[in-house]
Amino acid sequence: MEKVTVDRCDLCGKDLTDQKPLESANIRIIEDIPDTVEKPEVIEVVQEKKYCDDCKEVITAKSELALPKSDIGLNATILICYLWVAVCMPFTKIRDYLKAFFGLKISTSGLSRHVIRVARIMKDVYNEILHDIKNGATLHADET
Repeated sequence: MEKVTVDRCDLCGKDLTDQKPLESANIRIIEDIPDTVEKPEVIEVVQEKKYCDDCKEVITAKSELALPKSDIGLNATILICYLWVAVCMPFTKIRDYLKAFFGLKISTSGLSRHVIRVARIMKDVYNEILHDIKNGATLHADET
């Protein structure tokens, strides 16, 4: 919550700083986006390892902050995919946007590789949707 005060009359310019405020006040709800981030959040993830006597293998804990074998976090991944798929931004513009607004430096080839990785992960979901469409009783489409 932020409180704003009246210090001067907008109409005549009279100083109102010593005058007591009225009982009533206007309430205003404002939605905004956060200020530009100067640099990306860097998170060091320590992945615990344990030896499994049954499998005779070392098992490493998995982090849910990023895709496997990726150094790009899930929030950035979602934004990248949104900008590429929904907004139809080319990788050059996505690169510039991420750098300007979040201080995140990713090359266009890095963006491309990351989107390809996401596509591979989502392939099963895509096939399931395609299967549901083919076997659905009704198919709806719009003019686009």
